[in-house]
Amino acid sequence: MKRLWKWLFITAFSLVLISCKQNKYPDPTFRYYVNDYAESLMQYTERLITAQNRYLYEEYGDIQIVYATFLVKDASDVSKYDRVEIFEQWAPGNKDTDMGFLVILFVTEYVEDGITYQDILEVQMEPGLGLEEYLTATEMNIMRNDYLLANIHYGIIDMKLMQFQYELLNLLYFEVYGEEPLPYDMDEFFDDLMDAPYIHENTGTTDIIGFILSLLSLNGLDIGSGWGIALVVVLLGFGGGFTFIKVRGGGGGSGGRGI
Repeated sequence: MKRLWKWLFITAFSLVLISCKQNKYPDPTFRYYVNDYAESLMQYTERLITAQNRYLYEEYGDIQIVYATFLVKDASDVSKYDRVEIFEQWAPGNKDTDMGFLVILFVTEYVEDGITYQDILEVQMEPGLGLEEYLTATEMNIMRNDYLLANIHYGIIDMKLMQFQYELLNLLYFEVYGEEPLPYDMDEFFDDLMDAPYIHENTGTTDIIGFILSLLSLNGLDIGSGWGIALVVVLLGFGGGFTFIKVRGGGGGSGGRGI
């Protein structure tokens, strides 16, 4: 029993040291490929993009496209975010080919007739070094202005992002892998978006807690004891920048030439 307590103490202390390194920006969500911190997207959009981008990365092993939305008040709020730092923290793309791609949507809110709406204020993009020859600054600017910042689709963010996503995928599939672009229908996507039911999703938090409690119980440690509580708190990261289980990117680096 003493050896178990010694092991728990060493483990807890090690995790405390790790958790002390707080990240400046939030970690990716459980979905990873779509991190909707501004709560601007419908679940169907998030699930569809996640499926498409996960398939691209797992099937070909190079390109990992990651989206993030952040709610801001104005341009001064945008300046608080550094896309390169976020890229390095989230590390999308294979570390050997550096073909990750981060797209950040900065979203503002406004009230009209008592109803709160959202609009895209600014968009920033950061490609990995291996993608720079396929996604030049000119190409990224054109796509950003034509789809994400354009006055199209009645301002619906889901629609703008999804058209950007389709165009981006077709460009990369063709330029990188030589595959012919696939047609898409935005009217069909809108109908699917409106008809899609809400699906309850397990983000993993409950399973993680259950795993921790089971582990402690199996080893005969009293959950209500000081040791038990302390270890649970440490493993869950004090609600801060450390989590017991993380969904991460492939470890790719930024090229530093985004827009």
